[in-house]
Amino acid sequence: MNGVGVCDLVEAGKKYDTDEKLSAFIHDASTFVPDTKTPTWEGTIPEADFAPLIAYVHTLEKAAAQK
Repeated sequence: MNGVGVCDLVEAGKKYDTDEKLSAFIHDASTFVPDTKTPTWEGTIPEADFAPLIAYVHTLEKAAAQK
């Protein structure tokens, strides 16, 4: 819920500076970070859920910036 687990998504919006890059990272993080423990979510998360997920990641980033 807070964006931190196997992978820290709080900073992901900065690292992947477009929604397309962020989506690609969430789909398959291993294409960006070899040997990552972050699972591949492509085929697990329905495609329709990626846009709201990306929006949620942006809210995490904004909340962290306000601290």
